[in-house]
Amino acid sequence: MEFTPAQLIQYNGTDPSKPIYVAIKGRVFDVTTGKSFYGPGGAYAMFAGKDASRALAKMSKNDEDVTPSLDGLTEKEMGVLSDWEKKFEAKYPVLDSLVNSVLYSLTLWKVVEFMLVPFGKLLHLCWCLAVDVLLVLLMIMAVYAVVENSEMNNLREIVFERILLELGFLEGVATLADLNISAIVTMLNQHKAKPPKPWDSLTNMK
Repeated sequence: MEFTPAQLIQYNGTDPSKPIYVAIKGRVFDVTTGKSFYGPGGAYAMFAGKDASRALAKMSKNDEDVTPSLDGLTEKEMGVLSDWEKKFEAKYPVLDSLVNSVLYSLTLWKVVEFMLVPFGKLLHLCWCLAVDVLLVLLMIMAVYAVVENSEMNNLREIVFERILLELGFLEGVATLADLNISAIVTMLNQHKAKPPKPWDSLTNMK
């Protein structure tokens, strides 16, 4: 059977006729054989009948920490919790899961963040590829400009100059004609590391 928090609390050791249960990360363990620890008067009696994930992670006996919430725990504390879970698995029977608990403390933002981080990285990759393509086009255009100075080449220069101005690539450069191949490569490599600002918050997410 699955347990709700209201059902789990009935197995807190106060009724001698019932077993003692403790939950870790939503998994319910029968700790009756450890009654000296989890029963009334035991060192960990405050965990009985509850999900004690946060308290175990923080090695805390404070009532406010006896909760399934994992929000704000450090990597070290999460490691401590995993160690506790392994000890329970080796020592006590696993019964079932605890429903309606904040098992992994999933908030709406965490779900959105989980979905957007890969999306942000993909956008950054697309940005880098776009810059590489632009670099190739600029090199081709530069070759055309050297060969002849026809009206078509002038039109190409105007179009590319407009694109570069919009992207902010020509900061400190008077015109496209002032650029050479080396300057273009240096400039684009610098901008490749700077994706468009609207996506900064995504690509910096961890």
